[in-house]
Amino acid sequence: MNNLFIIRSPLQLLNAVEAKEYFKTDNNILVILTNSQNDEKSFEKILTLSTWDNIIYYKEKPSLFKRAKLIKSLKKHTYHYVFTGDYGSINQAFLANLNAKEFYLIDDGTRTIVIHKMLKNPSQIPFSQKTNLYRYALLGLKVSFKKPLNFFTCYNLEPLKNSKLIINEYRYLQSLFQPNQQDDAIYFLGQNIDDLLMKKGRYVEYIKRLKECYKKTIYYLPHRHETISNELQELFDEQLILIENKIPIEIFFLEKNIYPRYIISFTSSALFNLSRIYRTHTTINALTIHPDDIKGVKNHHFIQKCYRMFKDYQIDRIDLF
Repeated sequence: MNNLFIIRSPLQLLNAVEAKEYFKTDNNILVILTNSQNDEKSFEKILTLSTWDNIIYYKEKPSLFKRAKLIKSLKKHTYHYVFTGDYGSINQAFLANLNAKEFYLIDDGTRTIVIHKMLKNPSQIPFSQKTNLYRYALLGLKVSFKKPLNFFTCYNLEPLKNSKLIINEYRYLQSLFQPNQQDDAIYFLGQNIDDLLMKKGRYVEYIKRLKECYKKTIYYLPHRHETISNELQELFDEQLILIENKIPIEIFFLEKNIYPRYIISFTSSALFNLSRIYRTHTTINALTIHPDDIKGVKNHHFIQKCYRMFKDYQIDRIDLF
């Protein structure tokens, strides 16, 4: 029986590989729907980690009609498992029209937590998402998905009614990881949060303070959507070293044959994944953002929720100010 994986980002693809290996599936069909050419290198790298029986790869976001045509072609088959990396309108259209024994959501960072909350309380699903879904109905497709959506996730979430929740512990990725020795440097995961989550300019002040507090080499790995400001650029030197990286951090260390001793960030969702992968001998910390530096009430709530979750993963916070 076939198994189907529908993904839209490199992290979703990485988690699809983990799901494929965990469930020991065969006859695997992979559908990649993307609108980011910047992710192409990441996709290519992750595709080398495992084999697929059939890959349907859209390197540009397909039109509504192409998506509908794809759904109609895939609905001709019966599947054991269907895995999706999101629960937006296109994903719901896929789920509503496919015949499978079990449906699973795989992680795409903290988006999984948002989806879990929406499924627990469907009234929180955005109106725009519901409206977009009915465009598929006009093309002759079903739009109502009524079966349980299970979770294959690294997050310690509450199982929903009639749904399964399986923890993704990245066992397959760990099996591929055989570094020679541990690296004593700090690896800092950059984030695109200046003037979005933090008040403008404060992000750079935290990086300055980090350099002052830790008199050792710090490798700065920017987020794939992060723009390096002129102020941040001026901080790079022999101690703080910028590393250009276009692949998910979860496989960066694997590719470079590095076993990190210290990983630090602010609220990066990668900290959760990395805490699963590097269970021992790696210290993973989150920089505490002072309440006065947080922009907006919603961000205050979001950050406090991250801090509560970090405790469950033994991710300790560091106060720099």
